[in-house]
Amino acid sequence: MQKIVCLIVILICINAFCFAEEKQEKNKIKKENEYSVAVHLHPISLFSSLWINGNRDDIDYKVFIVFSTIEMPYNPSISYIIKPSVVYDGSKINHNINYRFLKRTSRFGSDLGIRHYPNKKGEGFYVQVTAGAFLTIKDEFIAENYQLKEKNSKSYLTGDVTAYFGTSIKPKQTNLSIFFDFGIGLGNKLFEIFGYNNDNFLVIYDANIGIGYRF
Repeated sequence: MQKIVCLIVILICINAFCFAEEKQEKNKIKKENEYSVAVHLHPISLFSSLWINGNRDDIDYKVFIVFSTIEMPYNPSISYIIKPSVVYDGSKINHNINYRFLKRTSRFGSDLGIRHYPNKKGEGFYVQVTAGAFLTIKDEFIAENYQLKEKNSKSYLTGDVTAYFGTSIKPKQTNLSIFFDFGIGLGNKLFEIFGYNNDNFLVIYDANIGIGYRF
């Protein structure tokens, strides 16, 4: 009788162990197939802007560019896209100690869009459409003998609509996310804050490499 009870206990333990292993394997597969939020930086534009900074030929360059892409999956086929960006482009010309000319452009805003994966796997080839709005501020200052002689400032909003095609790579067993894409679209100066209107559309070409982390 004791042998039978021991055999039953052993069989129950083996069955429980196999069930636990099977459940763990299913959870592992499920976790690998989860599509989590991914935050990317665009390294080429960032490092290029940092490389430009410095003083050359009496011109002091101050450039800072940060583009990012946030992907928020809705399902394995569709993701929502947010692309915030900040651009600062400034230069100061020092012809001599008594004369300075400062020119700077600041732009910040974001694109919003949708990315579609035809293979319904949340990675691989995709098509994407985004629309964005950006505030641009342009300033020019002329100073002589440390006194401000002239100042010219403009502020305006710009908008764009862009279509992309690209590919997304999400290596297994890691939280890395990498994408490459190319886009073409239309942009326009929506209106200047000081009342100036411009209805001329411009063709936009955009290429991106993003490296990010999935949370």
